[in-house]
Amino acid sequence: MRRSASEVIRNLEIRIARLEKQSGMMDFLFGKKEVRVLKTLSKHIVSKFHRARLKDLNLNIDSKGLIKGSFAIKGVYYNVSSKVNEKGSSPTLAITFEAEESSRSFKYTDQIFIQVSDPLKPTIKPNLAEVEGLVNRVLSRLVRHQREEQATRTR
Repeated sequence: MRRSASEVIRNLEIRIARLEKQSGMMDFLFGKKEVRVLKTLSKHIVSKFHRARLKDLNLNIDSKGLIKGSFAIKGVYYNVSSKVNEKGSSPTLAITFEAEESSRSFKYTDQIFIQVSDPLKPTIKPNLAEVEGLVNRVLSRLVRHQREEQATRTR
């Protein structure tokens, strides 16, 4: 039985994705040093969210330094996920927040540069200076979402 070209291509794409996952392609594209830097950055971000004393905060960092989990603000639960964007000269960490229980769909994404280069030293450092600004932007946007939700419910 002959297979169509699109079927062959789809099967090859599936095999390639499986092989990349097995081989740890993330460490190849985004080296081990960078993964350590990402983990440090992610730990600082999670720590800042803990200091905000959010209800039911459950944020975890996986082996590649990505943040996943959830938390609640005034009864609305937000799922959190992150990914690395390697477009351009400096990779960024994009963090997405999606409301579980909302009158309308809500999704908010913010980004932070993962590392800062020090021209005097050949090392790469996590971009810790921007973490507080990121967390403040996210929390103010989520609080604004809360207000919008309350206004929608009272109408």
